[in-house]
Amino acid sequence: MKKLAALLIFLMISITPVMAFEPEYMDVKNYEGPAAIDALVFTGSGYFYGIVCQTDGTNSVTFAVDDSIDGTGTPLHADIICTTSATARTCVYGFDPPIPFSTGLYVNLTSTDATPDYSVFYRGK
Repeated sequence: MKKLAALLIFLMISITPVMAFEPEYMDVKNYEGPAAIDALVFTGSGYFYGIVCQTDGTNSVTFAVDDSIDGTGTPLHADIICTTSATARTCVYGFDPPIPFSTGLYVNLTSTDATPDYSVFYRGK
């Protein structure tokens, strides 16, 4: 019985420091609707991890991602182009390490796809 109690105390002491650290988290914003959904995703500084897009299977979707709050700032990356086909409607673009931004995260979408769905992955500071 004493060995069991000692083992439980040892486990509680060993696990407590691990539970004290807050894990790194990532926020996600989802958008769907007309083909010209430009969006202010986040205001402030943070890290851009990537985009996942579901297309209509016919039309490609182009994303311009800026470090701004209105789409007129510094591009974070070259345009992200999601090509599509009837069998490959989802595209995923991710960055490791993530791309830092300081003013905000703004996404400008261009497509003839009537209802693209996309998710933006980021973490604010």
